[in-house]
Parts: sequence; structure tokens; C-alpha cells
Amino acid sequence: MSRLSFTRPLCAAVVATLGITALSGVAVATPAANSPALIAPLAAATASTASTVSAASIPSTCRAAVTIVRPDTTLAMGVVQGTKPTVYSTGHQLGYEPTAIAFLGNTKSAGDRVSVDRFLAVDGSGRLHRLTATTRTTEGSASTAVDDTVVATGWGSVRLMVATGPYLYAVTEAGALRRYAISADYRVEPAGVVATSGWGGVRSLAYGGWWKLPGDDVGEDLVAITGSGALTAYVVPRKSPQNVTRRTLASSGWGNYRHVAAGECSTGEGRSLAAVTPSGQVHAFLDADGNDQSGRDIRSTGRVASGWRGLVAD
Repeated sequence: MSRLSFTRPLCAAVVATLGITALSGVAVATPAANSPALIAPLAAATASTASTVSAASIPSTCRAAVTIVRPDTTLAMGVVQGTKPTVYSTGHQLGYEPTAIAFLGNTKSAGDRVSVDRFLAVDGSGRLHRLTATTRTTEGSASTAVDDTVVATGWGSVRLMVATGPYLYAVTEAGALRRYAISADYRVEPAGVVATSGWGGVRSLAYGGWWKLPGDDVGEDLVAITGSGALTAYVVPRKSPQNVTRRTLASSGWGNYRHVAAGECSTGEGRSLAAVTPSGQVHAFLDADGNDQSGRDIRSTGRVASGWRGLVAD
């Protein structure tokens, strides 16, 4: 079984090519040569530093990205390209604090002069919002406008969301995992319940690409942090989503992160990971072989940024 690349229109990492402006006031840390770690990146008592194991070198062709809603509710995206972090801001304040958010993808038109990023967000009243951030570039300058439309109600039980291209997966407060189909015009329709329970211990959820499965099926690779501090991957078959398989990438050591994003490398077999702590520190990792279904070859460069505070998700 080989893991294949992202199926969203464009993965979150390509936000680096957009016209939205880089956010000021975000600290960047140069990792010390002796600071990387193997799998157990943070000791419980020292959440700001990594333990010491041989250094990882992350190619510049690797990148991982997250969606950020900052404490003032400004919508932004954070990208780690190799070990270089950048935060791109829409400049738009939502005016509410989402309880969950997910990046849907990016489309371009007019010779790449118009770039559109789309998100789904749940507010405190359980309303589902579709956010459309349109960036227009003319004569070297760019401006971004965000349209915020309520598209559904009754989403108050959803605490985590991740989009995989054709589907949106949502974890509820009761521990269920629901699946929704995303149409070509970005409408969201129910597409079955993957599980009615068992997902209560999942603290973060990221999209890690997809796998070719027997029977001409495709499996969504969902990467999670659990309440026990494990880094875990779930494969959800599209044709039979109830037949989820689980593998533990690391049994412990990841509990001090609030979110881990699984990125990709445009060359080689590796994939990058970006892990964000509750205080906004960012650690970069390389999974040297993203196809081996193992976390034994995941290594960290240490801390690469700080200041990524707020709600952080895929």
C-alpha cells in the first residue's frame, strides 16, 4: 500500500504562493544544532524545548501548513517550508471565535491573478460558516476580501474538522466521527457516520494524503494526536468508511501539542510534519519514509517558530 499525494484542490501548504500578506510580529527561532528529537519531541516538563537526538534535515521541497484563527479572530494560515516558517494573514477578523475550522482548498483564475481559499468554520452557536478569501493581485499589489456565509445550523456538537477533498470529517463532543460530502460548489451534505463512538480521545485531526486500497478503493489518511499523547494514523476507506484501520506512529511524547499537520514533499518518499503547542510554538519534523506506516523514522529539527497562537487546525 502506497500513500499518495493530497487530493484537495490544492493542499494548505500552497498558501505560500498566494497574495495574502505575511503577518508581522511572529517570532522565528533558529533551531540549535543539538536540539532535534526522535519521536518524543517534548518532555512533559519542558514543552518549549526538544530533547536531543541526531538532527533532521528537512528539504525545502517539503512543507506543511495549518489554518490559524488568532486570538483577535483574524483568519490566517501558517506554512513551514523546509524549516522556514511564515504566517500569511487575510487581514479579516471573523468577529466570533470558531470552535472548529477546516481548510477546503484553493483555486486560481485570471492567470493566477485571482486566488480563492475556502474554509468551513463552526461558531459558538453551532452555525456552520463557509469562508471565501479572495485575493486579487494587480500591478504587484494584492488585496484580500473575505466573504462569510452561514450555510447550516446544528453543528454545535462538532469540535474537530478536517477536509480531504471530496469529504469533510467531523469529530463530535460525544466521540462520533461523521462524514460529509463536499460538492463542486462547496455545499456540505451528510455522507454517513464513520463511527458513533470511540473518537472521544482524539485531540487533533489532520489530513495526510490517501492510500490505494484493494478493490479499487481509496483510503483517507487521517493523522491524530490522542489524549494519551500518542501520534496515530487512521485509514478511512471511501467505499466502506466504517472499516477504519488504525496504526500507532508513536505511543507517547506528542501530548504537549495541540495540533500536528501532515504535509508533503514534492521529491522523495518523505513527508513533513508541523506541530504546534498551546502557547504557539512550532516544531518541524520529517517522516523520512511516508509510505512505511511507521513513525520510527520521524525526526525533529526542534523549534522553528513561536507566536502561532489561537485556534490551530488543518
